[in-house]
Amino acid sequence: MQERRLFFELLQHLRGDVARSLLEGIRKNTREMIEEQEAVRGRLFTIQDVMQSTVRAWLQDRSLRVTHNLAVFGGCGLVLSIITGLFGINVDGIPGASGTPYAFGLFAAILVLIGIILIALGLLYLGLKKPVSEAQVQVRKLELQQLVKMFQHEAETHAQVSKSRPRNNLTPTAADIIPADADYVLIQ
Repeated sequence: MQERRLFFELLQHLRGDVARSLLEGIRKNTREMIEEQEAVRGRLFTIQDVMQSTVRAWLQDRSLRVTHNLAVFGGCGLVLSIITGLFGINVDGIPGASGTPYAFGLFAAILVLIGIILIALGLLYLGLKKPVSEAQVQVRKLELQQLVKMFQHEAETHAQVSKSRPRNNLTPTAADIIPADADYVLIQ
């Protein structure tokens, strides 16, 4: 807002098309620099968001892995609790077991075998998850570095496009008329 007000005040005091075009060029270059700074700022925020989401995903994955492992161990504990509860039954009342001295030992062995099979199947199908290895962390770091390089390349490309052209390709301006050692500026 203040930029426009200052621009119009200067424009009213300047005379001649050369001075006006010079001021208009300064205004245009200033606007382009501001837009370029906003684009770089947007890229930096994008990089920051990507890095934060990566850290968040890594922490969430780690938390899920711990929860999964605890659930597997809890399931194994449940099976063992059921087996322990069944040890409290009275085997003398089971048909075909009356008068057999090894009925309880046989029943206990069958329950232990079933428990081992259930635990093995649970670990086989549910499995314990492995922690994140250092190699996986390095791979993710390289991915992020590639992303940062891509954004840097885009910023450099944008800067090259918006670079000013060499002076010899431009049309003459009031600055070309002023001698190099002059301490004054002529406004016509």
